[in-house]
Amino acid sequence: KNLSLETRLVHLTTKLEDPFDSVAPPLYQTATFNQPGATDFGAYDYSRSGNPTRTLLEKQMADVEG
Repeated sequence: KNLSLETRLVHLTTKLEDPFDSVAPPLYQTATFNQPGATDFGAYDYSRSGNPTRTLLEKQMADVEG
């Protein structure tokens, strides 16, 4: 189904894994993220290198741009 640009800007086509199933994505305003272990790294480590909010924005912008 082809959605208009306006619809794609308002309604997210990608979602983060959110245990609370929120309607709008949460804004992660943390500087560091919990890691699985001392030598194991998770998807995010420090906000400058990336965070879930920025990842979602990047995916959404890529979808809008086509």
